[in-house]
Amino acid sequence: MKPYFALLCLIAFYHTAISQNVGIGTVNPVEKLQVIGNIKADTVKLNVLQLPVNAGSKKVLTSDANGNAGWQLLPAFVHRATVSNSSGHITTLSYSDPLQSDLLFVTHNLNPVVGPSNYNNHPIGVYWTGTAWTIYNQDNGTIADHSFNVLVIKQ
Repeated sequence: MKPYFALLCLIAFYHTAISQNVGIGTVNPVEKLQVIGNIKADTVKLNVLQLPVNAGSKKVLTSDANGNAGWQLLPAFVHRATVSNSSGHITTLSYSDPLQSDLLFVTHNLNPVVGPSNYNNHPIGVYWTGTAWTIYNQDNGTIADHSFNVLVIKQ
């Protein structure tokens, strides 16, 4: 009789243990594991990843110096080199709060949304002037009337 009673207790305990939700920082977890607060781990293996709220179109997931994640609008735009923002083979970018620590990714744009533009078939580079970022044609070809796709990542 005792072995059957022990087996029945083991089955009941096992069923109860696997059907419970576990909570850390909460007394009423609604998921298998629910944590209220921060988690620190060396390795995390996820089958499904749910990201912080406020995700949306044209947003990128970034993190601060402490590793806290958040969503920011994609800092990309089309820069059109005109006679007013260019001089010879150099055009100056205009965007909010340019810093020397910004990372810039620049490509040629053949089909700008606003106004006519020619394809810039010159090799290009970027440099910091001390107050602004510029795009320049490395072979000194005229840059006005060309458009560029610009992605700025703040550091």
